[in-house]
Amino acid sequence: MNYTLAVIPLIYRYCSLFLLLTLLSACTDLGSVEVSPAAVDFGVLPVGTDVHSTVVIRNATDEELTMRLVVQPVSGAFHLASSDSLLLAAETEVDVDLVALGEVAGQQAGVLTLIWSGGSKEVMLSASFVFGGIDADRDGYPVPEDCDDTDPSIHPGAEDVVGDGIDSNCDGVDGDQSGDDDSGDDDDSGD
Repeated sequence: MNYTLAVIPLIYRYCSLFLLLTLLSACTDLGSVEVSPAAVDFGVLPVGTDVHSTVVIRNATDEELTMRLVVQPVSGAFHLASSDSLLLAAETEVDVDLVALGEVAGQQAGVLTLIWSGGSKEVMLSASFVFGGIDADRDGYPVPEDCDDTDPSIHPGAEDVVGDGIDSNCDGVDGDQSGDDDSGDDDDSGD
């Protein structure tokens, strides 16, 4: 009797069982890591400016995970601010700092891939880089002309109230510091 022919079905059966168990364990591991957010849009940025954003990775399993982080494209506008490998204890989370830095104008896209034994997840990355100043508060004055680009009421030429502690017209002083109150009255008596 030829034992080779008798062993082949046995090997096939054990290999099939091993493959099935491997696939099942991989499927259950996919839900063991939570990533938030699923996509990071850095917005519109000036060329040459770096901006940071955080992705939270949570190990929801009862086992320690070793994870590799890969940003692609490798020579693109996005990179990690820290190590590209993590060791996450069971039931813990970690913040991963991502950086966008555009060296050329235009739309940039990338992906952060998290890889661990039995699974992987992706975070989509995007940013648009432009030459010149950005007008974040949309008041018509980009940085550096606008001394507070988060408030549209503060810009060159805006009315600047004396003594409110705010340089509303971006001239470097609070209100009109010349001493001229423009009332036509030359003395301080108010008459």
